[in-house]
Amino acid sequence: MPTEAPHSTPLPQVLRIAASALIVASTLAAAAKSWSHWHNYLAVRDYLAGSTESVDVTFLDRAGQFSTWIMLAAAVVFVWWLWEARRTAELLSIAQHEHGVGWVIGAWICPVVNFWFPRRIVSDIRKASRPVDGPNRLDLRLLPGSPLIDWWWSFFVAYNLIDELAIGVLYGTPSSDQLQTVAVIDTVSMICKVAAAVLIIMVMGQITRAQAHYRPLTVRAAT
Repeated sequence: MPTEAPHSTPLPQVLRIAASALIVASTLAAAAKSWSHWHNYLAVRDYLAGSTESVDVTFLDRAGQFSTWIMLAAAVVFVWWLWEARRTAELLSIAQHEHGVGWVIGAWICPVVNFWFPRRIVSDIRKASRPVDGPNRLDLRLLPGSPLIDWWWSFFVAYNLIDELAIGVLYGTPSSDQLQTVAVIDTVSMICKVAAAVLIIMVMGQITRAQAHYRPLTVRAAT
């Protein structure tokens, strides 16, 4: 007979809260960076129109650096939470995940596959963590996915692609028109980031709550 394992430790809850807070902070930093693009564009436009006020273009660099560091911290804590959630999910279900546990980290840094592996990893963790599915489902692919995860991943990929577009436009010494274009692009990117942030925080909450209320079974020991 399978033996019961202890309830999930507080660590996933702590990591979820920390990751959510950092994701919110990262989103606010992205909003500040977007505002800085508009600030620099308007300052340069006014300067070219004859304004005698000085243009502080270093503000954009400071905002960009701050946003990058906050985003890096959010990414590290989120992946840590994802790793713990995957470990708990493997206690809740004997079903095989599509990708090995090493891909919980590798999926984010390996080129090309990072466009779809992370979504599948999060989706499998959610499926294996849902009490309604039971611990003995053998094929996670047969279980329904989550629209929240699909929308999160769509906004997340869109945000990153649009952000890269803004960097490309800003390459070299930008003109006033280029600064305006970057400000518009970065605003769209920021909107996608806000949507992605809200959705992944919701997904994290669903997974962590399900795992906290569903007593893990060490079913592997019984097979």
